[in-house]
Amino acid sequence: MVDQIALRKLGGFNFIEPADWFALPASEQMELIKGGRVEFLYQGDHVPVRKALEWLQDERGDFYKD
Repeated sequence: MVDQIALRKLGGFNFIEPADWFALPASEQMELIKGGRVEFLYQGDHVPVRKALEWLQDERGDFYKD
């Protein structure tokens, strides 16, 4: 599960919610992931990238059903 996503910026982090992540173009998402500039969190704890992406993929389907 993921409830917050930290995007690494020059001065620290910008925190966004999964809905905001879905709004980013896929190319930007991949650039952030490949560049190691994103951290997935659940209740403040780090979630491994693979697990986070699997959850987000499942959640994205539900997001578009609403």
